[in-house]
Amino acid sequence: MPESNTPYTKVHDLRMQEDVTRQIAWQPEVHSKDISVKVIDGNVTLTGFVHGYLEKMAAERAAKSV
Repeated sequence: MPESNTPYTKVHDLRMQEDVTRQIAWQPEVHSKDISVKVIDGNVTLTGFVHGYLEKMAAERAAKSV
């Protein structure tokens, strides 16, 4: 497993962030502009505002599918 903050890890994190962001944007029940995606060492964190529990679950499901 690569050490934290190596070029490999940074590239992997960036690609994962892009993939998760794209996947969330494709969900019709999610207002993706209100959700921010951050990835550090392969751990995804979603922050922002959702309009209800169903939107929250849809965003989480989308992130987990990547």
